[in-house]
Amino acid sequence: MSTFCGGNGNIPAMTTSQMQLPYTPSLGNRAFLPNPLPSLNNDGFVEDSWLQQYINSLQSSGVLPTPPPLKNLASSPGGSPDSNEPLANYTARMRTIAEQIKSEYCFYESQYFAAVDVFLQSIADASVGNSTSNSVQPKLDIARGANQRITVFTQVVNAISKYNYTQTQNWNVEINSMNQQFSKNAALLREQGDILNKSTAAADLNKRMISYTVEKNKANTNLLSLYTILNASAIAMLIYISRSQ
Repeated sequence: MSTFCGGNGNIPAMTTSQMQLPYTPSLGNRAFLPNPLPSLNNDGFVEDSWLQQYINSLQSSGVLPTPPPLKNLASSPGGSPDSNEPLANYTARMRTIAEQIKSEYCFYESQYFAAVDVFLQSIADASVGNSTSNSVQPKLDIARGANQRITVFTQVVNAISKYNYTQTQNWNVEINSMNQQFSKNAALLREQGDILNKSTAAADLNKRMISYTVEKNKANTNLLSLYTILNASAIAMLIYISRSQ
């Protein structure tokens, strides 16, 4: 097995039946390799249209989770990102899927390595007269089957990765929208900061209040009007000025 699967390069010994066994997932999970297997095209790959349909079926059946919208990711004040339930559930599910994929891949890998090793050994035996050529064909068929399983599986996993990448790109759309709003707010706050940082800030703000004031008993209404051009930090100053009249 490969080092990815925890092996040291040694080829596992398997019986003919073991090399053809289907993968058995852990309780409550499912295998990602479809049954029956799709046919391969002349290039030895699964058609993209079939992969898309298969990924859609995994998504619609809830096997592949959809990332939660950013608006649902608000953590409680002082809470850590891990305490965010929608995001925590999503990441936990994706972590489980990654572990399932690795386990299933390593199962097919061990079958493939063992099948190819047995096939090559049968060729060597036939070449020196220890067996007949008829004994080679069954070994070849098993190796072909193992190759098809691991080939289809790796393409399915690649399609799952692309699906997850596409889904998380939706977050970027939301983030860009928020960034645009933040940019607008930053420009407005900078203008307000210029007003507040001027040495004549108190007088200027007083003039702004007068321009919006008709009668003194309408001060609260005037403050609400000013809120559209002043941030919350300026409100306190306006209240102080209005009470000092």
